Amino acid sequence: MAEFPLLPIPTPVPDQRPAGPRGASDLRLPTRARQGERLQPVFQRLRDVFDGDHDPVTLRDDPAGIAPERAIVLEVAGAIADFQGAAQRIPGLEYLGDEEAEFEPDTDFAVRDTRRGRDGQVRDDKPVVGRLYLAMPDTRALRELLRLWDRYQAGERAGRGFGPWFDLFDRLRQLRAWGPLDRVPESTIEWLADELEARTDPARVEIELWSYQSTDRQQQSSVRFEQAVRAVGGEFLHRASIPEIAYEAALVNLPAAEVLRLQQRDQSPLTVCDDVMLVRPQSTAQFPTAVDTLGAGGTVEPAPTAGTPRLRLLVEQTLGHRTKVAPGGREEARQPAIGIGQPLLECVKPHARHRRSLGFSATEAFACQVQPVCRGHAHMHKGLPHPHVVGLNKIGSGNTGKEIRRGR
Repeated sequence: MAEFPLLPIPTPVPDQRPAGPRGASDLRLPTRARQGERLQPVFQRLRDVFDGDHDPVTLRDDPAGIAPERAIVLEVAGAIADFQGAAQRIPGLEYLGDEEAEFEPDTDFAVRDTRRGRDGQVRDDKPVVGRLYLAMPDTRALRELLRLWDRYQAGERAGRGFGPWFDLFDRLRQLRAWGPLDRVPESTIEWLADELEARTDPARVEIELWSYQSTDRQQQSSVRFEQAVRAVGGEFLHRASIPEIAYEAALVNLPAAEVLRLQQRDQSPLTVCDDVMLVRPQSTAQFPTAVDTLGAGGTVEPAPTAGTPRLRLLVEQTLGHRTKVAPGGREEARQPAIGIGQPLLECVKPHARHRRSLGFSATEAFACQVQPVCRGHAHMHKGLPHPHVVGLNKIGSGNTGKEIRRGR
C-alpha cells in the first residue's frame, strides 16, 4: 500500500467575516411614493372589506385575490434579512418558505450599471435577482399587513421588530395569491401534454399540499383536498405525511378530462384548491448500483427499516441489500424507481448547496433517507451515477424544477 506524507493542519487565525452578496445593494428601486401607486390597488381591496364591515370571507369569492387562508406570494427584488422572524411577529401569519427568483428589468426595478463612465445607468441585459416569500395569512394577519402598509406609506416608523417589513415594501414587486400558474408549472404542463398524447387511461400524478404547523389546520386542509380529488373523479393511490421536513403529498390517478384541464390551467376543483401547492409527475429516480462482492461465509445485511427521516454518513457502504456473488466476480444491479411507497434515497455526490447548508465536505458521502417519498431533484440527475441528496432544510419539488426552502 502506498504511503503518503502527513499534511500539516494550518493554525487558525482570526479573520473578518466575508462580505455577503452585493446584488441587493446594486439594485435601483422605486421610491416610496411610486410603490404606493403600484401596490395601492391590492391593499385598497383589503381596506374596502375591513372598513366596510364586510365579512372577510367574501375576499375568497375571487379565486385570484388575496384572502384569508390562501397562500400569498411576495415577489421581492433582492432579499430580506430574517424575513421568517419578521413574519412570525404577525399573529396569524404562517411562514411557508421561500425560493430564488429572477425578474426582467423594468422602469421600477433594475440592476445599476457599475461600469466606469456609466453612473446613473442600469443594465438592461441583467436580470434582477430576488426571492419569492410564501406565507399563509388569516384575517388577523391581513389586517396587520394592511396596518403596516399604511404606516409605511405615511412615512412613520415601522416599530420594534417590524423593520424588515418596511424593507420588504421598498423591494416588493408584486403581492399576489398563489394560483394556477404556480400550482401547475411549465415543466408539469409539458409532461401532462405528453401523457395525453401517449395514453388514454388515467394519468398518475403527485400532488403536494401546503404543510402547516397546526395539526388541526393540516387535517382540515386534507379533508378539503380529498373532496376536490373526488369531485374530478380522481383515485387515491397513496398518501404521505412527513412533518419533519414539512412534506404532505398524495399520489393519485386522474381521468384524462381532468388532466386536460390541468394542462390548460382551466378552472377546476384542483386548479383553484387553495390547499394544493404543486401538481407534478410522480417523483422517481432510477440508477445503477454496484453490488459489493462478498467472500465465502459473508453475511447479507438487512435492508433499512422504515422510520423517521434521518441523515447518515456512508463509509464504504451502500444502504441497500448486498448480494453474495462468486469470489472475484462483480454484479451490476438496477434498483427499482424510487417513488411513493419506496423508502430509500441514496446519494454519494451531494449537491453543493446542500453540502454547504449541512456542513459536509466534498469528500464526505452521505445519504438522506426520506420515507416514504423520494425527494430527489430529478431535473439534476442527468448524467450522474446517483441522484443528489436533498438537505433537510431544502425541499425539492421533484421533476418540476421548482425548489422551495422551508422554514421549519
